[in-house]
Amino acid sequence: MASKSEITPQAGPPSMTVTFDDIFKASDIVVRGNENPRGIPAMPFVTDIDQFMKTQKIETIIELINARYQQYRFMERSLSNKAVLLERKVPEIQSTLKALDHLIAKKNAQVELTMDFLLSENVYSQAVVDNTGKVGIWLGANVMVEYSYDEAKALLERNLDGAEKQLKSVDDDLLFLKAQITTSEVAIARFFNFDVKQRRQLRAIQEKEDAAKK
Repeated sequence: MASKSEITPQAGPPSMTVTFDDIFKASDIVVRGNENPRGIPAMPFVTDIDQFMKTQKIETIIELINARYQQYRFMERSLSNKAVLLERKVPEIQSTLKALDHLIAKKNAQVELTMDFLLSENVYSQAVVDNTGKVGIWLGANVMVEYSYDEAKALLERNLDGAEKQLKSVDDDLLFLKAQITTSEVAIARFFNFDVKQRRQLRAIQEKEDAAKK
């Protein structure tokens, strides 16, 4: 028979982790908006904090809202950086398309193609270039591919359309995130004020009880 020192206590059931969605389920006092088309969740709005807090702990609520708020902020920074890159990319593609259209027009008109070449800083030289109907396009990662004018134009137009759609989606996401960040900040302030009010009420009750004992 094992002695008491050899007996180890049995582990209890694993604790359940409370999630944001568990706490902020849609109800008569919790309004849940729809996520946006890219899957960013909306920040719920509690219409009656006093009723809501009857079954919740203020520390848990503020912690969950703050965590969601930080997620929104992280996504906002990430998407803002992406927007900057796209805002540079769109004009670059448009400029490349304009240059390609110039080459196509020269070839169709059977006009000599004169180019300025940079020899050194602020020093250029002109040269006549054969308009072969082909052009090299940088694809990234130090890779350049040769295309015919038609292939290059189709590729650039697809890239421009894709970049403009991405930029529109990013701008929409940033507007959506701005609204959720504002809602989160309002929620944090409301629950914080609720906590302050509760503490004051408890302190007032305690002071009355202490005064009654004297």
